Amino acid sequence: MSAPLYEQIVNWITTEIREKRLRPGDRVMSERELAQHFGVSTMTSKGALSRLAAQGLIVRLRGKGSFVADVTSRGALVHKEEEEEEEVAATAASERFDTDCLSANEGVTDRLIALIMPGFADSFGAKVVRAAEDACATAGLHLLIRLTRGLREVEDQAIDDCLRIGVSGILVMPVHGEHYNTKILRLVLDGFPIVLLDRFLKGIPAQAVCTDNVLAGRDLTDFLFTKGHRRIAFLSPPLDTSSISDRLQGYQQAHTGRGYLASPKYVYTGVRSTMPIHETEQRDEMIDREQRSLELFLQGIPEVTAYVACEYEIALLAQRVLAKNGMHVPKDVSIVCFDTYHGVMDEVFFTHVRQDEEAMGRLGVNLAVQAMLGNATPLNVKIPHQIIESHSTREQISVSV
Repeated sequence: MSAPLYEQIVNWITTEIREKRLRPGDRVMSERELAQHFGVSTMTSKGALSRLAAQGLIVRLRGKGSFVADVTSRGALVHKEEEEEEEVAATAASERFDTDCLSANEGVTDRLIALIMPGFADSFGAKVVRAAEDACATAGLHLLIRLTRGLREVEDQAIDDCLRIGVSGILVMPVHGEHYNTKILRLVLDGFPIVLLDRFLKGIPAQAVCTDNVLAGRDLTDFLFTKGHRRIAFLSPPLDTSSISDRLQGYQQAHTGRGYLASPKYVYTGVRSTMPIHETEQRDEMIDREQRSLELFLQGIPEVTAYVACEYEIALLAQRVLAKNGMHVPKDVSIVCFDTYHGVMDEVFFTHVRQDEEAMGRLGVNLAVQAMLGNATPLNVKIPHQIIESHSTREQISVSV
């Protein structure tokens, strides 16, 4: 399969720079010139230049054009095998961006920004909303919230409604799905100020703010290895979004890094009941059905001593099914998860990945503001996470695998 058109342009310009046909300070073709040269739309060429600017290979000067950046201090140009180093640099850049990006927001005050998301709960999402609202208030913006309940058609309608109302920017946490939402893709290609939260579109130059889920999944699984666990299972919804598939990749990397096999029989990706849906009755039926399915899965892997759950609700579901089968957490088996419920008077039970929801909401607004101003911004901002140890895990006597 050939690379996307914008990626072909990115690769071509990168090669021109690497082979010194374009040198630091040289002018790069404009959006219109690239569009004519490659026979694509200016939206596609604009996306390619945005990607190159985000990688630090070119500098875009308003009214003057794009120019090759001076990368001599960075050494060789970024290759695919150096992506992890680039992500570290992008994280550092995003931290500087977060500090300074609202220092000059003239021209955007009193505008409307939309936040479109499946839903939110105390375990994840509520702090994102509060941080986004606070950032909007700081910037003199108004925030409109629309909930999609995890339904693509509702997400489509919410986007249409927001555009009709006249929002100046959109933050969106896309619903789970095998395919990208064409309305979101169109906004990205049109250069509309849109920022994805909690996930990104692989291969698409869309602004995104999310946890480094590969690293978080690896850290969470590594935590269980340090506790002596060797047979570790993975529980998740279908791998329909970058955040879920990246967590599985992190789980697999943790095994590979320690010389263990991440057995496919220990991976269960059929939990759908935790995904927002419209009717409570349908959700109850789904939970009952999934409990029976998960019970059969767990009964088939009695040697497993620990579970990585992709979400807090999945950890609760696994704990319930294990208890039904006489297994106590953490006496008999350990469970770790992403996020957790933080009640004012309740003690946190699950060892978990704590995502920086405040940074996610705040940075999402800040990126949208800078896009509204026409300023360059980091393309894919990774936010930090923490592993919080609590009562759902314990030491396990190591056994060979």
